Amino acid sequence: MYDELGHILEARRRQAEHDAELARFLAAVDTWARGRAAALRAQHADRLTAAALLLEENQVWWERQQRLVVLHGFFDDSLAAAFVGRVSEQTFTGADGKTRHCVSVEGLLPDTIRAILEVADDINLETAAHKIEVGTDDGRTGKILIEAWRQDCAAGLPVTSRRVLWELRPGSMVALGKELDLQRQRVVDTAQRVDALTASIERLNAAANLQTRHGRPTAPIPALRSVIGQSFYCCQSEPWLRSALNVPLRSLRVLESLYPRLEREYRASKRRHKGVPWFSWTYHDPKAQVALLDFAAGAALRRGVPFNQTDSTPGAEGRSTIWIIQDASGSEGGGGGALYMPVTGADLLPPGELTGPGETPLRWSYDAFDTDQTAASSTEQEASNANANLQRALDLGFMDVIEVLDNSAWVFIARSGACSSAALSDLTTSRSQLLQQYDDARVYSVWQPREQGTLPDGISKLHLSYAAPPSSLAGPTPPAGWTGRSWVDAELRARGHPAGLSDKDRLL
Repeated sequence: MYDELGHILEARRRQAEHDAELARFLAAVDTWARGRAAALRAQHADRLTAAALLLEENQVWWERQQRLVVLHGFFDDSLAAAFVGRVSEQTFTGADGKTRHCVSVEGLLPDTIRAILEVADDINLETAAHKIEVGTDDGRTGKILIEAWRQDCAAGLPVTSRRVLWELRPGSMVALGKELDLQRQRVVDTAQRVDALTASIERLNAAANLQTRHGRPTAPIPALRSVIGQSFYCCQSEPWLRSALNVPLRSLRVLESLYPRLEREYRASKRRHKGVPWFSWTYHDPKAQVALLDFAAGAALRRGVPFNQTDSTPGAEGRSTIWIIQDASGSEGGGGGALYMPVTGADLLPPGELTGPGETPLRWSYDAFDTDQTAASSTEQEASNANANLQRALDLGFMDVIEVLDNSAWVFIARSGACSSAALSDLTTSRSQLLQQYDDARVYSVWQPREQGTLPDGISKLHLSYAAPPSSLAGPTPPAGWTGRSWVDAELRARGHPAGLSDKDRLL
């Protein structure tokens, strides 16, 4: 296939000597290829030194990277994106006498398809033409009209002249239950798949409430496992729903670990009976049922995930960006503290004291913990504080939020949406619901291990006695000692923020 594609491209270059439009197209492709090669050289300089290229694996890697199109021997629901040279409308009359209006899209993609089909014909390989599909960014899709290719093969036309025609219609490409919306550049689950998942969840819940044991709903392990498996597949395009699976997973986990061994012993036993053995069932708690229904309701929104984004860097394309450096204190009388430092979109913040030229506008927040929050684990405290601060930033209109925390457990949960702790499940769900409201927001959760003596730590102990760190610039300790607030106020002034920890800059 590589060889065949190479011959096709050589023929195109000869053709371009008499076709100015084709010459411009190939020049654009060559420019892109040179830029890509330069970027690879910069990114993988260690693999491209003279010494490194003595290794065969590096030589093979570099040779493959320089190819314009990556091909494999077999394609199965694969996707390729390529440059388009020209588009034209054509008519095609089939053997049945029916005339169809088709579209011809010339460029690298049809030439790649020509190479695949040519090699398949040479070795008598059956081609699943119904899987060769194209999508356009104006919201159309269609399958290849393989009959046109067959006609041209029978007529003895060279491979470069054989037609690759598409019957386009409004809609999105579909692969394995995922809908690829090229117009919006999002992957979403098809409505049919979401409806099937919702029906499975409803059947599971209804059966569990009828089949009770000791007054509690129960469900067969294989049925629950199937629903959770379908849900995880849905999570590939709806990752924000992952936290809704925490409760159902916990109800399954213990028996799931015992099930394989017990089943083997049961099948080898002579005391088998017609009933379903006890270990094939698990309790399907009402909370788990509600969680699965919440999952189904979220999946029905079909938000999807973006693909082929041009830039995911915080602040790209003028998106308003803010840093939140935060900490939570488990000390009696402490709470959650945070400093807010906008990178762009500072005008979205409420008015505070004016800052000097080039000075970063700072805002801060403090939420006192009640008795229950003080007694909670440090991860719960960090999670509660992080959710409250994220709510503030999103409500102010910031689109990219970089939250810096010193709790690695919560950073992992915030990124993945998965947690095994029942105490954190509600906080994880609350975060998912918040992000559902602001579906265009992007949150970057960063773990920065740090000790006491940082500004967020001082704010979290706002009214408590505080010991300034050796690196403090706030000056000598006052006779009455520091509180968290007085030290942060003095420290900020010493660092060039004359407003200090002003009440005017506090976010409530």
